[in-house]
Amino acid sequence: NLTITVNSLPPTSVSGTSHFCKGTSTVLNASPSGAGYSYQWSQGGTPIGGATSATYSANTAGNYGVIITDNTTGCKAASAGNYTVTIDSLPKIDTTSMVVTNSNCSSSTGSVISVTVNPSAGNAYSWTNSSGTVVGTSLNLSNVPAGNYCLLVTTNPTSCKDSICGVTITNAGAPPIPTLNTTGNTYCQGQTQGPIVVSGTGTFSWYSDAGLTTQIATGTTYTPNVVVTTTVYVTATNSGCQSISLPIVIPINPTPAIPVVTTSSYNY
Repeated sequence: NLTITVNSLPPTSVSGTSHFCKGTSTVLNASPSGAGYSYQWSQGGTPIGGATSATYSANTAGNYGVIITDNTTGCKAASAGNYTVTIDSLPKIDTTSMVVTNSNCSSSTGSVISVTVNPSAGNAYSWTNSSGTVVGTSLNLSNVPAGNYCLLVTTNPTSCKDSICGVTITNAGAPPIPTLNTTGNTYCQGQTQGPIVVSGTGTFSWYSDAGLTTQIATGTTYTPNVVVTTTVYVTATNSGCQSISLPIVIPINPTPAIPVVTTSSYNY
C-alpha cells in the first residue's frame, strides 16, 4: 500500500501597529513564530532582503506580507491579503506670529500667544518651565513668571509630536543674565576646585536647582566643592527684579583606575 500524507499549511497571519509617525517605525509580527519556522517578508509583493525573522521593523508606508515555511514539512503559506502600513504626519508648530509679553517685576504676568499649529484640531498641548514642570495645557500660555519655556504638541489619536524650546519671558526692568568670567571649570575627582566668577548688574545669588529654590551662595564669586558633575545657577537682581538664571556646569571627571603591573616568572 502507498500512503500519501498531506501536511497542513501553517496558519499564517501578520499583526502589529498599522500606522506610525513620520521619522519612526513600526514592528510587524508574523504568526506562528518559533524555531520550527522560516520567514520571508515582502513589500508590495517584492521580497525584502534580509527580512527573514518573525518580526520586521517597517519604516516606509506600503503593503506588507510574509511567507512562512514549516521547517519540518517544507510547506509554505503566505499571509492572507496585504497588511497595509501608513505614515502619520507630524504636527508643525509655527512661531512666525508669536507674541511674548514679559512679566512685571517679581510677578507672574508673562504670556505667549498667537502660536499656530498645523493641523489645528484635536491636539494636546503641554508647556513646561526650565524645571520640567507643566505650567500650561492650552496653545496659549499665560500668567507665568520670567523664565525659559518649552511647548510640546501631541496629535490625537496618532500621538505624533512636535516641540519648541527656548521661549523666553523676561522680567520687565530686570538686569541682564550674568556673564561668566572664568573658564576651565573642569576637575578630576578629589581635585581642589577654584572659584567661579561672574559679572553684571545688581547683586548675585547662586542656586543648586533650576527652580531657584535652594540658594547656596551670594556675590560675584562661588567656590564649588562637588564630587560629581553638577550644574549651578546664578541670577542678578536689581531693584527687586531678578534676571533669568545662568546655568553653569561643573564637570567632574572620574579618577582612572590604578595601573596593575604584571611580571612573568622565569626559571634559570
